[in-house]
Amino acid sequence: MRLNGKPVGLRALWELPGSVLVLPEDVEIVLGPKEARRAFLDRLLSRFSRRYAALLTAYEKVLRQRNALLKVGGNGLGVWDQELARYGEEILALRRRFLRRFLPIFQEVYRALAPGEAGLELEESVQGGLLEALQIRRQEELLRGQTLVGPHRDDLVVLLQGRPAHRFASRGEAKALALALRLAEHRLLAEHHGDPPILLLDEWSEELDEPRRQAVLRYAKDLPQAVLAGLQAPKVVVCSMQMGVVLCPGG
Repeated sequence: MRLNGKPVGLRALWELPGSVLVLPEDVEIVLGPKEARRAFLDRLLSRFSRRYAALLTAYEKVLRQRNALLKVGGNGLGVWDQELARYGEEILALRRRFLRRFLPIFQEVYRALAPGEAGLELEESVQGGLLEALQIRRQEELLRGQTLVGPHRDDLVVLLQGRPAHRFASRGEAKALALALRLAEHRLLAEHHGDPPILLLDEWSEELDEPRRQAVLRYAKDLPQAVLAGLQAPKVVVCSMQMGVVLCPGG
């Protein structure tokens, strides 16, 4: 990899705002299984914290080892319980701290897109200490051959009017929520780096009504660079000394 003509390692990328890509499939973050929401949170948090990314890698390695032991009788689980709990507790603490920062930005962005109140809630599989929970569930885990509690079982629940959106939201509402998640990600990265990422939106206007499309355009026009491609995008390029927004017609 080269940056400004000079060879660099992966570490150099942590210092760059990069880009935020918004896709139609993002609606699955809201409506899909909890694995999709958890993956969104993990990828997003890893962009802000190298420590979190390293913890997640270490946790997943210990989890694989522990699951392998559970499948063959569980001898020696005590050591892996300690390791899993050590990494898992720090992962949970970082998630909670990050969401306290991310939630108000997400809510503000959503209010600019749609009426109603949105929220986020971390639904944890552990109530209390992780090590104690592992010990309590030991027999059940041995029977099933897998670890049943920990950060890998948590869910980032997206709320609309205080209710879980994956159960009650229409597809149009879920689309607005998913878009708000991505735009909030963009805003937080801009704050973190002091320079906004490139905003890339593909088929961005699908299932959005006119007020929401205009809200997205207003947000994009305030950015140094944004590329919007979609069926409803006008055939025009808008640019000035302060902004560069490219609107690309579908196809």
